[in-house]
Amino acid sequence: MIEQTFAVLVTLATNLLNTPPAGAEQEIPAILHIILKTYKHSIVLNLSRYQQSHDSLVPWGRLLFQVVNLTIPVDAVPADEEERERSEWWKAKKWACGILGRLF
Repeated sequence: MIEQTFAVLVTLATNLLNTPPAGAEQEIPAILHIILKTYKHSIVLNLSRYQQSHDSLVPWGRLLFQVVNLTIPVDAVPADEEERERSEWWKAKKWACGILGRLF
């Protein structure tokens, strides 16, 4: 189940990242945030054999680094720092950093 589910999730997330972010549209970062949150919770107690394999770790690693290095357009996040931290784009970046810290 993990193999099938997470292979689809990493592909979906990668496709979402390849869609240019548009202004105040928050569906893409919200879905990305949920995907990353799901992945992190799946590795908290146990990293399955599939998740340890090259076939899983490489695509997820690429995705995580892509999220961390993502340049978010100024109009896609609030100007206020406190509000910005609550935006979906920054939540996705936070979860990506947390997963990388946990994995490596």
